[in-house]
Amino acid sequence: MYNCEQLFHVNLRGQRMHMIATFEAWSTGIYRSLNEGLGTLIAPLAHTVERKLEYWKTKRDTRHSARIARALGVMVAGEEVVTMPNILSALRPILMLFVVLPLRLFGGPTWLVALMFAVTIATDKLDGAWALIHGHTRFGEVLDPICDKLALMIFVIPDLIHLPVWITCPLLFFEAALFTIVILAVYAIQLGILSYEVKLTANIFGKVKFTIEVVAMSFLVFHGYTLAAVLFGIATPFACMSAVRKATDIIRSAPKAH
Repeated sequence: MYNCEQLFHVNLRGQRMHMIATFEAWSTGIYRSLNEGLGTLIAPLAHTVERKLEYWKTKRDTRHSARIARALGVMVAGEEVVTMPNILSALRPILMLFVVLPLRLFGGPTWLVALMFAVTIATDKLDGAWALIHGHTRFGEVLDPICDKLALMIFVIPDLIHLPVWITCPLLFFEAALFTIVILAVYAIQLGILSYEVKLTANIFGKVKFTIEVVAMSFLVFHGYTLAAVLFGIATPFACMSAVRKATDIIRSAPKAH
């Protein structure tokens, strides 16, 4: 039998779980609606680009075009790797490393930094909307959150001396933990320890976290270190919940491979 104190804690735990579930459902609905709306806007462009990409994957009438077709037709576990959503995801850390970071380190104009940052971050919404139109791949589901983390870590390099260590260290720790969990899970799948069907998709806590981080990075573009630090602090609990949920999802949906 429960005593009054135990009943109170059980009820409190139930209320907390209900609040989290409500937040997840509400946030997931918003993100899905945004992706569907953006998908409708870019659908004509997406269909045109996909047709052109498919053309180059099948064009083999010259040695040069045959090389291109082989490169574009790379497969992993029976799925195409070179898809537009995956290309857009991969562009995120590449643009951060070779365009945004040099501009910030070497004193590029603020307007140009802001423009390139906006272009880079836009790939995060475009890849999700594009995937709704032409389908997700397992490789893309893993690639997208990894690229998010790499983009964040690259971007904050010039600002580490301006941000409180007690804020940046916990956030980067959980980001590294998320990165490690995904990489280890992928490695375990390759070894046959985990089933290929194990759940690796980004959860809603990770999506909310990255949205907050994007706003914080926007303030850093204009040297708003105090507001950026506050937002990174807000993002940290979401990073923690995302890491816990990711590990839990993998454990729950990971039957042994036979």
